[in-house]
Amino acid sequence: MTSFGKEYARIYDLIYEGKDYAAEVVPLVELLVSRGVQEDATLLDVGCGTGRHALELSRRGFEVHGTDLSSSMLDLARARCGNSVTFRTAEELKSQGVKFDVAFSLFDVLSYQTSTNQLLDFLTDLASWTKPGGHVVADCWHLPGLIFDPPTERKSVYGGRDGESFSRESQVLTDWLSCITDIRYLLSLAGP
Repeated sequence: MTSFGKEYARIYDLIYEGKDYAAEVVPLVELLVSRGVQEDATLLDVGCGTGRHALELSRRGFEVHGTDLSSSMLDLARARCGNSVTFRTAEELKSQGVKFDVAFSLFDVLSYQTSTNQLLDFLTDLASWTKPGGHVVADCWHLPGLIFDPPTERKSVYGGRDGESFSRESQVLTDWLSCITDIRYLLSLAGP
């Protein structure tokens, strides 16, 4: 299975289908409203995955656009959201010079950056996609969160809509000196 390829994107979507995306966007909407962002503002969801946050924000009246490094994730997002959200690759965004009122990144996408240069490049991209006076919002794990609510090793079993099942095991490796937590997943597919 290719990382972030078609099969992974499908499994990712199944794993998180029970996640309360509607509740997760509430703090973002409250933050944006407190900063004077209007309902019809243009938002860019960076690392949009399969489009669930983008769809929820679209339902709240925002003009939402999404981007992800995985073309397979974008394919699922397009299928889920139809015409209510516009999806582009990062290359398309850069070449088209599109600007948004808000560029945001949720569900710890920022945490995938494991070096200072990667982090600066990521934040530079977010800022480059915002209009003058626009907003950049990102969430991430931080040290107190990692200490008081650390990721745990676990095994979960999921069932697909077509009767297939799969399991996901996680192994957590934390390098406290480098401030990097590496979570490795083993996915095992089983037939119907």
